[in-house]
Formats: sequence, C-alpha cells, structure tokens
Amino acid sequence: MIFTTIYTGTNFAFQVSNPVVVGSTSLEAVTLRAVGKNGAVPNTFDSDQGGTGITTITNALHQIWEFGAVQTPTLTLNVPGSINQALDSHFLVNLSNLVIVHNPSEDRVANPTYDPWGGFGTYLRGTFSILGTSSTSWDFAYLVVPSNTTVNFDFHIGGFIPAVPNNQSVSSDYVSGSFTVVPEPSTLVLLGSGILGLLVYRRRRAG
Repeated sequence: MIFTTIYTGTNFAFQVSNPVVVGSTSLEAVTLRAVGKNGAVPNTFDSDQGGTGITTITNALHQIWEFGAVQTPTLTLNVPGSINQALDSHFLVNLSNLVIVHNPSEDRVANPTYDPWGGFGTYLRGTFSILGTSSTSWDFAYLVVPSNTTVNFDFHIGGFIPAVPNNQSVSSDYVSGSFTVVPEPSTLVLLGSGILGLLVYRRRRAG
C-alpha cells in the first residue's frame, strides 16, 4: 500500500493511501494514516475542537449497518463478522481499546445499495484516544466512496512522546482540507484545501 502525505504539521503528518477497488468497479477504498514526528506517537482523534471530522458534501461514505439499523463506525460489532468490513467506512479501532470523550459515530441513508444493509452517509466523527499504542504511525480510518468523490477532513490528531517522563502529551495538530479519490490505474489526486493548500499528483508506475 502506497501512502501520500497531504499535510505536515508540527507534531504529525497526515497521509492517504492509494485507492483500491472494492465490491464494485465504482467503489474505492482508502486508508487514512497519522505519522508522528520527532518520536511522537499519534493516538488521539478529535473532531470536537471546532472540527467536523471526515465528511462528504453529498451522501458518499458507503456504510453498512448491522441488521440495517445499528451503526458500525468502528471495528467492534455486536455480531462479529456479520457485515462486510471491506465495504464499510469506519475508524480502525475497537471500542474496548478506547478512552472516549464522544463516541465514534456516522450517518447513513436508509436505502440499500451494494449491500442489503448498506447505504451512503456524509460523516464519520468522534473524539477518542486509543490505549496501548507505541508506533509512530497509526492507520486510524478506512473509507469507501464512489470513484471521483471529494472527501473533506477537519479534525485534530494528538499523541504523546514515549521518551518524555510520564509520556508527556504533545500538542495536537489541526488538520483541515480535502482530497479527491480517482480510480486506479489512472491517478490518486490529493487536493489539500486547508492550512497547507497543496496538490499532489501521482502517476502509476509502468510495469
């Protein structure tokens, strides 16, 4: 999996993976990653401090709810294995591993789409810290969207520095902007329209 950096802050960088076709030729999946700088370990996602989380303008985040009625914004399911995770947008965390301020949440349009329990929503948000992390990179969210969807991001990523006594917290970085998922084998276009304001264009390598 290839990741492209679309934001670099004081303590963390924000990356998006190359898109992968899932379920249908018109659905693409990407993974969002936070990478710590100077030894910082990312472990906190916060969409409460004036942020909106991960959003799309129209209903574009593909969601599968258990029994068609119960939200599935994390890896934790009431009936494990009861949904197709590859087609579901969610945070890559288990509820049992979190210190929660506001529960991870999502919305969903009721009508079925690629799955009888599926539909499309507009947001994925929450405020929480994951326990027991020790890596400087954290794959924190998995998104499934139709091809050519623009995804907006507006949240804080925070964490700590293990080398500092008592795992002293570092200041979180505010990440805001957008990227557009363009299907392979053409390109993944990442357009940062927030603090950084950049355009990254990746061509698929031949062979």
